[in-house]
Amino acid sequence: MSRIHKAVEFLVQGESPSDFTPELVYRPTPESVWPADVLLVDYELTRLRKLASHNFECKELADVTGNYQRVLAYVTQFDSFPQVQRDMHAAAKLLSCSGQLRVVVLPGGRPKKVGLAIAELFGEVRVATRTGTSLLVCGKPTPKHFSEEGCELQYTDAPTGRVLRFLTRPGMFSCNRIDAGTGYLLTFLPDLEGCKFLDVGCGYGVVGLVAAARGASVTMIDADARAVKLSSGNAELNRLSCETVLDDQLRQDSESYDFVFTNPPTHAGSVMLQSLFHNMVRVCRRKGQVVMVLREQLNYEKWLRDLGAVERLGTSAGYKVLSVRRGGPTGPSAGVVHHPAGVSSPDP
Repeated sequence: MSRIHKAVEFLVQGESPSDFTPELVYRPTPESVWPADVLLVDYELTRLRKLASHNFECKELADVTGNYQRVLAYVTQFDSFPQVQRDMHAAAKLLSCSGQLRVVVLPGGRPKKVGLAIAELFGEVRVATRTGTSLLVCGKPTPKHFSEEGCELQYTDAPTGRVLRFLTRPGMFSCNRIDAGTGYLLTFLPDLEGCKFLDVGCGYGVVGLVAAARGASVTMIDADARAVKLSSGNAELNRLSCETVLDDQLRQDSESYDFVFTNPPTHAGSVMLQSLFHNMVRVCRRKGQVVMVLREQLNYEKWLRDLGAVERLGTSAGYKVLSVRRGGPTGPSAGVVHHPAGVSSPDP
């Protein structure tokens, strides 16, 4: 039985932990422990790997199939509300008519706002709260059609003259515009005809698809199943051939790519970032380059110098772009331009 469930069992009067054993747990907390037959689901692969279970699927709730009687979901302060709405609609559709959804809203998770969204989808909702944690017990599901306003962004790549389209949606990182760091990183893309290119942390696919438009053979990788789904769809939208991979550990063979570009997930913590940087250099060929954009105040050079020759390619508006090479000369001959090569820009 889950430690987390025991921690909130007080929320339902007269109930023992065995009275509610879920069949599916969505976005379980890392410290929770569940029986082997309970399906654990999360769209973040890194979170799932921390769990002591092999019975998991990396996807969002809307992509789960089947019919369930008991579903437990967690909401944290870091979950965007558009994503929570999407998840609650999906939960109502997954449940049988007599099924029950329980939602544990952890401190800072906006329980009142979550409760209002759930009340539109369930005929019965009971709420109990203690020490900042809320439990919503929801019965009589009444599924409704869910629609959200998607976002379409455009990017004009000056060297190729190509206008690329990107579909994204609320709740995704920088869904309303291409973020400034990624935009700056794009200005350092070289001529990529015939090169093998890896986009690490691809998001909805901006860097990887611009590279593909410039003639590279592209692999895009992300640990978020939502991002992989969006980037794959955007490759089809732009009629570009790219490989998309769901992974957080860079399992590709050593020295497989000429260029590895990233706007890294700096929130991931030092241990994961150091492992990520090590593997990015490992999969890059000796005459290739790892290129990343970072906030200017972040001193990751202290880790990168142990991996290869580090060079700052440029600085702008609080961002810096670094290059790491395993061997060989640095400088303009390395193949990456040291200043913006064109007027490529996101279109309004």
